[in-house]
Amino acid sequence: MRVLYFGTLPPHPGGTAFVAAQIVPALARRGHRVVAVAPMAASALSQPDTFAAENPAIEVRRYPVPFFDIVPGLALNDDYVRAERQGLSRLLPDACRRLRPDVVLIGRESFVWHLPAIPDRLTPTAVIVHGGSTFEALVRESSDKADVLRKLFTSTNLLIAVAAHAARELETVGLWHNKVIPNPVDVRMFRPQPTNGLRKTLGLQEEDVVVVHTSNLKPIKRPLDLVQLAAMNPDPRLRYVVVGDGPLRAEMERECGARRVSERFRFVGWVAHERVPAFLNLADMVVMPSESEGQALVHLETQACGRLLIASDTPGAREVVRHGETGLLFEKGNVGELAAATAMAAANPMLRQRIGRNAERAVQAHALDVIAAEYEAALRDLIR
Repeated sequence: MRVLYFGTLPPHPGGTAFVAAQIVPALARRGHRVVAVAPMAASALSQPDTFAAENPAIEVRRYPVPFFDIVPGLALNDDYVRAERQGLSRLLPDACRRLRPDVVLIGRESFVWHLPAIPDRLTPTAVIVHGGSTFEALVRESSDKADVLRKLFTSTNLLIAVAAHAARELETVGLWHNKVIPNPVDVRMFRPQPTNGLRKTLGLQEEDVVVVHTSNLKPIKRPLDLVQLAAMNPDPRLRYVVVGDGPLRAEMERECGARRVSERFRFVGWVAHERVPAFLNLADMVVMPSESEGQALVHLETQACGRLLIASDTPGAREVVRHGETGLLFEKGNVGELAAATAMAAANPMLRQRIGRNAERAVQAHALDVIAAEYEAALRDLIR
């Protein structure tokens, strides 16, 4: 197949980029010709394109944008919108002329707005639907913008929903041309493994029970619940390692000071995706109190590392967590229930180990080779 991909790719720090960074190279390894068009933030333009260098079989073409848009609902400024439109209007027609694609794969639903930049609209088009703010507008809003968005989605040939609950919501607005293909996890990268002195680097003691949270610290991830959790649970062994950065980090740090739990927190900021397995393997438990998720990569990655996942009971979490077997679920927003689950897990290492082993076995259904084969089959069927 000749596949034209456009959407996010690393170094974009969002989950959609990490999914594409697995699927797109996997298609190239399977012998398909792939051209990828993706944004690059102005701050990263002077740095080498590591993704392109590591994937020479893929022709990667970049266009500059003022920043990486990682926060759903963020009001993008005029400069960003103009740069995105100009970049894709320039690169997509040229890529189509040179590649003559059999199929177009759009890596994030927000990029559906750029469908008119594809010169040959007879080329089959598939869109990966992750469940961000564009998805919310599509299935919940009643406005002229939502009407235009639904027409654009209707004009595509296949919607690839990363979770069954997202597919059901698409059907409520008449978008029946969908297929569920879950998110992948690279089980060779995410697996139980040593952390190579990371505990000492972070100033953690051997007796400490480590709670890890990794996200872009936006409101939908409810990271402030971790501070409240630490204040409610006085166990001095509990230490909280926060991996990532975002709009609520400063407020988290202020709240830690106000609640006098700062010494129990380690804020490490953004880390490269290849370093995330070390932090997950450091964890005795990974806590994700999100308001909602499409299908969170960190859920799958935690399970692949054989660690205990404690997640808010949302439709996305229920698709990958069997409570008490492959993770623990708690009522969304109920920090008291989260504190009880955390205390129970902290006191019961055998429970953590048992659930971690079960999760590691179960998540093999999301292994990259399995999911890449599903993408390949779906795109072939679309072309036929």
